Amino acid sequence: MGHELIVALQVLEASTQPNYWLLAVTTIPTIILAVVVLVTLVLALTDPGLTILPRLAWGILIVAVPLLGAIIYLVLRGRQRIPWPKNGVANKG
Repeated sequence: MGHELIVALQVLEASTQPNYWLLAVTTIPTIILAVVVLVTLVLALTDPGLTILPRLAWGILIVAVPLLGAIIYLVLRGRQRIPWPKNGVANKG
């Protein structure tokens, strides 16, 4: 009796065609998140304002808890690491 169910499920699975458009649309946010986490990890590990132990702690936090670690790092250190324009004009030098 179980054999018929397995054969029926295999036939149903084989008859469906993959939806590549839906696959691409659902993959884009994952790729964007991975790039953001990677960039934040590089910023944290190369931060000259921190010694080696805080850099490693940030790296572990970002890898262990990617979204939370990235948000916390960018909130606390982002303004110092990323040049922000003042009055609509970028800083020179």
